[in-house]
Amino acid sequence: MTSNSLFTRIFSFSDASRWLALAMLLVFGATSLQALPTANLPWTTNYANAVTQAKKENKKILLNITGSDWCPWCVKLDEDVFNTPEFGRYARSHYVLVTVDFPRKTKLPDALAKQNYLLKEKYAPDAGFPAIVLLGADEKPLNLLNGYLPGGPTRYLAALDKDFAAGK
Repeated sequence: MTSNSLFTRIFSFSDASRWLALAMLLVFGATSLQALPTANLPWTTNYANAVTQAKKENKKILLNITGSDWCPWCVKLDEDVFNTPEFGRYARSHYVLVTVDFPRKTKLPDALAKQNYLLKEKYAPDAGFPAIVLLGADEKPLNLLNGYLPGGPTRYLAALDKDFAAGK
């Protein structure tokens, strides 16, 4: 079969068949997109603002120390935990989320790079990537998870936060 005959076969359908095929493609495509887990959480890079917000809202601070563009386990943690609706529901009411990124392909503004370096040195100096630090609103460390933990958002939250494990 030549490519010309294939082209002719594909486009020789009636207008109604083409519209039906297009409608099915759109419906199935939209359904697949809706099935993708996403939490659309309000991550910030501004630590000072996060502390102010945590105190005001009586929330904990979650630091996601990541190598967003080079660390495969960081990407997996985002996909398997942070971008899930389950994590999103809990995080919205309990955490102020801070990304502490160490990218290799993107240059951060100097002030942000310095802030991230100081945060990692203060809260996770010996940790690899990813490292998740949970702080109280008073900036005192509550927990540190170093590396990827399989098992999805429920297992991750239970390991990270004793309040989640206690059902609070």
